[in-house]
Amino acid sequence: MLMKKWIPILLVPLIIWGYTHGSDERGDKEAVRKKTEDYVKAYNDRDAEKIAGYWLEDADYTNLNTGRTVSGREEIRDEFAELFKNEPDLTLEVSIESISFPSSGKAVGVGTATVTDGEGDKEITRFRVTFQKMNGDWYLASEGEAEESAPPSNYEQLKGLEWLIGNWEDSDEDVQVESTYEWDKYKNFIKQHYTVQTLGKEALEGKVIIGWDPVNETIRSWHFDSHGGFAEGEWKKMGDRWVVESLHTLPDGGIGSQIQVITPEGSDAFTYEISGRVVDGEILPNIEPIKVIRKRG
Repeated sequence: MLMKKWIPILLVPLIIWGYTHGSDERGDKEAVRKKTEDYVKAYNDRDAEKIAGYWLEDADYTNLNTGRTVSGREEIRDEFAELFKNEPDLTLEVSIESISFPSSGKAVGVGTATVTDGEGDKEITRFRVTFQKMNGDWYLASEGEAEESAPPSNYEQLKGLEWLIGNWEDSDEDVQVESTYEWDKYKNFIKQHYTVQTLGKEALEGKVIIGWDPVNETIRSWHFDSHGGFAEGEWKKMGDRWVVESLHTLPDGGIGSQIQVITPEGSDAFTYEISGRVVDGEILPNIEPIKVIRKRG
């Protein structure tokens, strides 16, 4: 039986034709629009014979996921006949991203297509179609497609830190620290960028990447500063607080460790404090709680 994700692409050539053929002459454009309407009607009427007529006699289709190839109008007609018998409730949506003309009488379209079944389930594919002009008309010559799936996201593991997203500031008379937290494209990481100014002059900047460690099933962070230091931390939620235990490599080669406790105070403030500070075996004083405020605008 014809796979669902193979289905919507058969509609694509007609939609592309509406952009390409019509670019030559207005009359052709109108004719192609009418043909597109006829094709859609044929699909909705479950007319496999008519749909097959939109392909070249020796047209080939290859599913890039399975390697399955369907060749020629007769096989295409048979595939549609079986499809319409077994899948009577499919609907199509198509988005064309680009159209190119590698040679005279030949065009290539690239885009995405969505097929929705009778239960509302959707399947998205990327396609690349090649079609050519014969006897003054356009016919589909070949097609390839692959299922399009969104990259995996670790949002569910990181959403407890979503309140950090935004701009933050803590300062006193001498020191000002500004931080920005943002998601990466697929919400697999939270990215922090910060700057530290002392007496109005930039003294340090750094970047922190917070992500999910699927091996150890914990949240980790990786910290890099402009002086050449770096660190790795492990995050744990304890009650309403986040505890970050981290190991540091200092710019001079020293090794350190510390425990940072971050406590949200509503949606627009949090405090952090640092204890257990050790550098090359030497115990350093704790840093008492410092309040950080969300910046507006």
